[in-house]
Amino acid sequence: MWYGRPRRASERSRIGIFLYFRPSLGGGERYLLTAASALREVGEVDFLCPFPADLAAFSSAFGIDLDGVRSVLHERRRGQLLRDLVRPRPYDLFLALDNHLEPIQLSLGRRGIFHLQTPPYRPAVHRPLRAWLKLRSYDLVVCNSEYTRGWVERAGTRGLPLAVLYPPVDVDLYRPLVKRPMILSVGRFFVGRHEKKHALLIEAFRRLCERGLEGWELCLAGSLREHEPDHVSYLESLREQARGLPVRFVIGGSLDEVRALYGAAALYWHAAGHGVDEQAHPQFLEHFGMAIVEAMAAGAIPLVVAKGGPLEIVSDGEDGFHWREPEELVETTLTLARTAEAELATIRSRAERSARRFSRARFEREVRELAGRLLEDA
Repeated sequence: MWYGRPRRASERSRIGIFLYFRPSLGGGERYLLTAASALREVGEVDFLCPFPADLAAFSSAFGIDLDGVRSVLHERRRGQLLRDLVRPRPYDLFLALDNHLEPIQLSLGRRGIFHLQTPPYRPAVHRPLRAWLKLRSYDLVVCNSEYTRGWVERAGTRGLPLAVLYPPVDVDLYRPLVKRPMILSVGRFFVGRHEKKHALLIEAFRRLCERGLEGWELCLAGSLREHEPDHVSYLESLREQARGLPVRFVIGGSLDEVRALYGAAALYWHAAGHGVDEQAHPQFLEHFGMAIVEAMAAGAIPLVVAKGGPLEIVSDGEDGFHWREPEELVETTLTLARTAEAELATIRSRAERSARRFSRARFEREVRELAGRLLEDA
């Protein structure tokens, strides 16, 4: 582990939180920025990123108070690793998010937490000494689910301890409203890797309509990187596929709009990871599933792929349902759609209670406790 100048007892801790990719309205950004908000009680917080980050926009979109958090442009430069190695550590605590066991960024803190939000991707170039050096600059590896943790254990952590810190979900923001005959799915519109399988959902809904389901709507909500042509083309293909069906697209909806959708939705569909060979590509499954928890908090009954992180969220037949093939999704949905609301109330109530396990208050408490323990040992 790496040490800089000693901190005087009268000084507040300096905390750095690092995101290595271009920020968008995703789960990783929500995880780190919620940590940033919580850690303001522990010290002064910087949010570092190689790309400009509009913290006011994230605060509005996520409903997170980021007052006092400073956005720092941390550009990558040639020879950055060597400079980081020889310079004093500017932070007392450094939290970095990554998808690889060779971190993009060496820890810049006297104590470091390395967060993996996905089973680790294999590096394009295998550099074992460099990987060891970077990873061992941290003190702890934290994962977003037991699913991710299992794959990290397989890969090995070079002797660092391993823990699970489930993502924060604003369960208090979501409340059941009058339920409508609507199926909701929330997730970014993009292609590649752990895409949300919107085309599968549209086809399943088409089959439901052909089977006689009437008066129901499928709503697909999520953000879109409009500067990415492939993602824009993907959305256009989905709109064409859904032509003639009662399918609604909500692109870049505000927090209030999304809350209203969750509250009104009778059912929630999740399909990420279907058809993926888990042994070959564990990263392409859902690593946790924050949107599933949000839906449950609003009383929407979830129907989720029986793989990956959602298995830790939904108990089959208790607070939601698992499915393995699209026909099972269609059959279970038909059954629920034809069940009286009074009979579904128990499942909805269980879903709401279950969602509270992943509350933001729980996350904030745990991340402050974790930071406090590390700083005490510094």
